[in-house]
Amino acid sequence: MTAGQAKVRGIESIAEGAARGLAEIVAAIEQVEHAALRVRVAAQANRATTERLTQQVEQVASRATAHATSAEQISAAAEQQGASTEEMAAAAAHMLEAAEKLRGLVQGLRV
Repeated sequence: MTAGQAKVRGIESIAEGAARGLAEIVAAIEQVEHAALRVRVAAQANRATTERLTQQVEQVASRATAHATSAEQISAAAEQQGASTEEMAAAAAHMLEAAEKLRGLVQGLRV
């Protein structure tokens, strides 16, 4: 009977050790689940931040394109204004030349 009791105590000791081991495994699983939850929340926050940044980059690109288009229009207008100024200067020179010829003709008539 003593041998039987010793075997039972040995089995009980093994069962208690297995129960402690299972309790540690359960605790470890809970820690992993909590860590996974924190990772999931962080990943969702990162995804939301990335989406916001993508939208902002698209807005910046759109504005940059609009600014580039405006700059090209301003450049074209400046070129046109420069050409108009040159035409006006040429016309003024032509008018000055015509005025000098007219003055010479008028002086010729007075003599």
